[in-house]
Amino acid sequence: MSLLFSKGSSLKAWVVCTILFTLFSQPYALEASSVISTDDPAIGTCSLLDAGSNVALDRSVNLEFSSGDIEFSPLTLNGNALSLAAALPVSSTSPSNNAADPTLDAADVVGLYGGSYTSIATNYNPGWGQSTAVNTDFDPGTGNLVMHYSNLNYQGTELTAGNHSSMTHVHIDVWVAEGTERQLKFTPVNNGTGTNEILVEVPLTPGSWNSVDLPKSAFTGMSWDSVFQLKFDGQFNADGSANADGWDVYLDNLYFWNDGSGTTTEVTYVDVTFNVNMSNEDVSIDGVFLAGGNDFGTPGDNPMTDAGNGIWTITKQVASPYTGNYTFLNGNCGDWSCKEDISGQDCAFGEYHDRNLDNITENHVVNTCFGECTTDGTCPALPTVTYPVTFSVNTDNITVGPNGMYVGGGFLGGSDAHALTDNGNDNWSITLDLLEGTSGNWVFFNSPTHGGDWNTKEDLAGETCADVNNFNDRYLAPLSAAASLEYCFGECTADCPAPPTTVDVTFQVDMSQYEGTFGGVFVNGT
Repeated sequence: MSLLFSKGSSLKAWVVCTILFTLFSQPYALEASSVISTDDPAIGTCSLLDAGSNVALDRSVNLEFSSGDIEFSPLTLNGNALSLAAALPVSSTSPSNNAADPTLDAADVVGLYGGSYTSIATNYNPGWGQSTAVNTDFDPGTGNLVMHYSNLNYQGTELTAGNHSSMTHVHIDVWVAEGTERQLKFTPVNNGTGTNEILVEVPLTPGSWNSVDLPKSAFTGMSWDSVFQLKFDGQFNADGSANADGWDVYLDNLYFWNDGSGTTTEVTYVDVTFNVNMSNEDVSIDGVFLAGGNDFGTPGDNPMTDAGNGIWTITKQVASPYTGNYTFLNGNCGDWSCKEDISGQDCAFGEYHDRNLDNITENHVVNTCFGECTTDGTCPALPTVTYPVTFSVNTDNITVGPNGMYVGGGFLGGSDAHALTDNGNDNWSITLDLLEGTSGNWVFFNSPTHGGDWNTKEDLAGETCADVNNFNDRYLAPLSAAASLEYCFGECTADCPAPPTTVDVTFQVDMSQYEGTFGGVFVNGT
């Protein structure tokens, strides 16, 4: 293949012709050069290697000149005319090299990711509900592995908790593709003294590795005296505005380091023993768990031990002074559906109705009952009187899904707590024997697939029967007699609203006076 050009001046010009082509979806370049000199504006030819039949010439032609004024006769490629256009750069979507290896003494470093220092990370992909996919072994082609976050919205890393208050900086090598217009933020997560987390922007220059050192002072109020997690958050445009769309980030050489000025802050830890009485409950085969708040994790993280006589126990170490939330779960339910319900009671704290520890400065023991606010470890005697309560829902106004109708939520449990019976005529019901005094929130569900399928619940927002402080659920007052609760799905009445009345409207237009051509006549509007 060849390019044909003419030189329009007597100056010497060095001409480099480059053909960019695609071979198995990878960009390659072939170059050949020639020198045109003296005063003769002769025709010159730049010939390039024939790459073979497997090459698709779908890239641009680059012409570079070091001196001289060049005028082109019509360009040809193997005798065929070509148009002259500016060459487009080939941008890579992933790194093809590595950041520089760190040189700090290991004694001054706490490794978080990378091959240079021992890492204290225990889980690079904990389940926090993120969209991000994590590859800790991405090879940029050098054999020196890096970490790839694809479809990043946010991403956490779990660490062996430790006192890193003597560290003065956190180092991050980060690469994002050229043309990226997004913002990345980072924070350690601390459950010791001071602020738990502060997101700080990580400066980015797209298309190359960025060696970033964030000073501890940028994380205002953080002590780093008990760091147990890391978090990257990429839900921002470059100007800081919100953008939850996923994007790709590559990371290497993550570590805390001390520039010589840092000193260790001594932290006092205290033991908190949690004892919960389960004598009023049917304990799950999975056991009982502690969870919640900033420090006690997600369902399944902290299994409790059966101490006998209905008591389950666990002891956790926290930094003094300690303030934070917690809750108990009957079973290992990832969707929190087996969490105790203390809503409406004096010990319920925050929007999730958790329990709370306040300013704990010495060893402390919690003695309580599951689902109750007792502080002496006892549970109230269970009522011996029960009443039948019928939950009935009319579904004239909806299409019932394949799994049928359910009642649940609140004191009844998850979204699939109790399946209703199809009675025909768009009515579903179930009768439950409930203890005297039973009260709390509940709601109907249309075809849930699991216990945490809250998207299938009826929408009562704005309705008079909605408990606005408890997710717009319905509410059962303390039970003192048999009851029948009949409602239309998503309504506060038993009867469903009548469907809107429809009438036929005929639209007619005379096109006999229209002089143009048309393929059909249509009516639009709302």
